[in-house]
Amino acid sequence: MNTLQIIEEMNANPALAEDLRTVVLSRELLAIPASISSIDERLDKLVQISEKHETRLDSIDERLVRLAEISEKHETRLDSIDERLVRLAEISEKHE
Repeated sequence: MNTLQIIEEMNANPALAEDLRTVVLSRELLAIPASISSIDERLDKLVQISEKHETRLDSIDERLVRLAEISEKHETRLDSIDERLVRLAEISEKHE
């Protein structure tokens, strides 16, 4: 039986083709598709985790911006209070 006949027989008989693959290919090679599938699943999970982290980081960034705005307002208010305290101290000294 020549190669062409083997190929024709394999095309006609899928079970024979599978048996031949099992004989020709090592177990390691046969395990590659399952390994790739497992890797794909883990990569999908990593993508999902990364997307969740991105969402959380965006939220943290928004809160940090808000905190900076609030801090600036507080700084302005504190400066105003300091100015009023200085002015009150000056008035108190005058009254004494």
